[in-house]
Formats: sequence, structure tokens, C-alpha cells
Amino acid sequence: MVMKIISRWVRFPPCSLKLNKMKKDCVNGWSNYQTWKINNEILVNIEFDHPVTYDYLEEIVNTEVFSSTDPRRSTLMESYARAFLKEVNFEELAGVINSNF
Repeated sequence: MVMKIISRWVRFPPCSLKLNKMKKDCVNGWSNYQTWKINNEILVNIEFDHPVTYDYLEEIVNTEVFSSTDPRRSTLMESYARAFLKEVNFEELAGVINSNF
């Protein structure tokens, strides 16, 4: 019961569900730094009212990251952002979000 109530506000990543023993490659319970960072800075404040697909989450993140209309945005900065986002495990994020439904 307590876990159900808490899970409304907190997303528990798969690595944290294993008796709080983090795998060597986990970052704060997530499979990698990029996945943790995207969840923590972009997705955590979104209230999802239905199950999501990893494609949908990727679209949300890409829109958020690349929606800048600043013409001075450098192609170098954009290439770094795209390289970072390639490492995000959107399937893991969708699985954790969908576990609340």
C-alpha cells in the first residue's frame, strides 16, 4: 500500500528494485547517466495519465531539447546533444512510467 502511494510521485528505476544494490554500471538506479539525467531534468515533472511508448518519450525529449529557435545555436552543440540522447534508454523510462498503470 505504501509503495503504491509513493509510486505516484516517485519513479523507481529497475536497478533500484534489486534490494537497493546498485549494479556497477547503474547511475542512481538507472541503467546509465544519460537515462537518469533525462528522467531527472525533463520527464520527472510530466504527469502521464496513460501508458507511454518509448517512441513517444523520445519525441517529447527531442522536442524539449531541440525546440530552441535561437539562430546562434551551434551545430557542434546540437551534435553533442544528439550523441548524448543516443545513449538514453527510452525503453527503460517507458517501463518505469508504465509500471504505475
